[in-house]
Amino acid sequence: PLESCGLEVERLQRLACAALFLSSARRLPGGGYRLCRPVEEALAPHARFQLHPASVLAGVQSDAPADFVVFVEAVGVGDRACLRHCTRVRHEWLPELAPHYFRGVAAGAAREDT
Repeated sequence: PLESCGLEVERLQRLACAALFLSSARRLPGGGYRLCRPVEEALAPHARFQLHPASVLAGVQSDAPADFVVFVEAVGVGDRACLRHCTRVRHEWLPELAPHYFRGVAAGAAREDT
């Protein structure tokens, strides 16, 4: 039978996290995002991103920043790389929903980039 998640958006967020785990990013102290997966920055055109200005999450960053997001698309906006069609996820979902890929992800607030 067809079932809706109703107002339980966490079910939809978990689904997006499971499907888009390779497109996960964590927030950096400056407000930008870096991919959770290892990326050789010298070979990658972009490994650091901003939220797309039209994103709802970009509008609430000052009040409720998303520490971890998954996204559908990364696009160039001027000289910046931006994440579009993204949703916040909980850090503990990444190793739970993709244990074959994530052994552990740093929790909580943004931390210095390593």
